[in-house]
Parts: sequence; structure tokens; C-alpha cells
Amino acid sequence: MEVKRFGKYELMECLGRGGMGEVWKARDSQLQRFVAVKLLHANFQADPDFIAHFMREAQFVASLHHPNIVQVHDFQLITEQNSEVKAYMVMDYIEGGTLADYIRHTSRKGLFPSATDIVHILTGLSLALDHAHQRGMIHRDIKPANILLDKTNTAHNPIGEPVLTDFGIARLQNTNASTLTNAMLGTPLYISPEQARNQPISGSSD
Repeated sequence: MEVKRFGKYELMECLGRGGMGEVWKARDSQLQRFVAVKLLHANFQADPDFIAHFMREAQFVASLHHPNIVQVHDFQLITEQNSEVKAYMVMDYIEGGTLADYIRHTSRKGLFPSATDIVHILTGLSLALDHAHQRGMIHRDIKPANILLDKTNTAHNPIGEPVLTDFGIARLQNTNASTLTNAMLGTPLYISPEQARNQPISGSSD
């Protein structure tokens, strides 16, 4: 079986698929560590305006340093032998599932976490959002599937430390909404009313 590579990153396992692309567990052959690689869907890669916008935001998100926000390390555009352009983002690999996975196996079965555990998760996420908002970034797609639970960090919570990920549809405050595609509006079940109405948003929208 042929191993798929992007530069020094060897793709190993598809972790999930979303509206903007696929996320893979990958191995950094130089640093000998695991990372998460997000590949943008082909329809986004074919839009130069979208790529330029996404690259600007990737640079901004990479500047966010907070223990409850996944760290972005790299963003690359490469041209393969068939002249097809591939765009991908490299992030920390978080060992553990998502909050959506946790809910699926607990709360949906009537097994609820303690109030202390719930408060800890919400506190970590609130601190992460406050950090981003103070720097002008709105996530716009807060949902259980975009919250990772780091099972290697259970010092404060046996569930795992919450880590906010997928700023893929985030935008800088005051960005002109007309420059964004409809695919970037967020997840219908979770977006705020002002997002659904295409009205101005703020940190409170998260």
C-alpha cells in the first residue's frame, strides 16, 4: 500500500471529515512526532480568493498560544505531479476523542458527568475563547465535534483537558462577510441567530 506524503508529513489515519476538508493523523518524519494534518476540499482549493483568505487566517490562528487551543504549526500549498494544488494545515495531534464522542457514549445513554467535570470543561473553553476574542478572532463554529478531550492531560479532569480546534471558518472581527463563502457560515444546529441572519457578529456569538 502506497503511503501518502505531503512534504515531510506521512499520512497515517483519517480522523474525520467536515465541511471544509479532512483531518489526518500524520507522522513528521523529521521531528519524529505525530501531528494532525487538515486537507482542504478540492472545491476550496480551486478558489484563489478563498485560499488567500484562509492563509491569512491560518497565520493569525497560529499566533494564538493557549493551553486550551490547538496549536497550528504550518500551512502549505503544494503542486503535485498532475499540477493539482493541495492546501493543508499542520496542527498538534491531540490524543483522545472529541466532546461529541464523549457525549455519544455517556450522556446519550443516561450516564452524566459530575457537575465539577462539566464546569471544568466549560471553564477551559471559556478561557480559550476569551484569549481569542481579545486578539480579534471569533471562532463561529463552537460545537462538541470541535472540542477535543486530551486524555494525556487528566490532572484536573478525568475526562481530559478540553482543547478547542477547527478555526477553519473563523474570521477576524470586522471582516466583510461578502468575502466569505456560504460553506463558511458554520453548523446550522449550533450557529448563533445573528450568523443565521448574516448579521454582524461579535465574541458573544460564540
